[in-house]
Amino acid sequence: MYRTYQIDVYPDHPMFEYFEKLSVASTNMYNTALFVCRQVMFGVNKVPDQRQVNEKMVLKQIEDAL
Repeated sequence: MYRTYQIDVYPDHPMFEYFEKLSVASTNMYNTALFVCRQVMFGVNKVPDQRQVNEKMVLKQIEDAL
């Protein structure tokens, strides 16, 4: 088990904007990874003709990267 610490950074703190941008970027990256995983998980088991546009796009990107 890991311990975490919560530190409150108020809007008047000099580092507030930096931490806010970092947290938004982190959330966006997590959501993108979740989207890709979900599209792969559902798209791989389908017949290629039955895949949705997003599933085709993600699987094509993975194929190109390999």
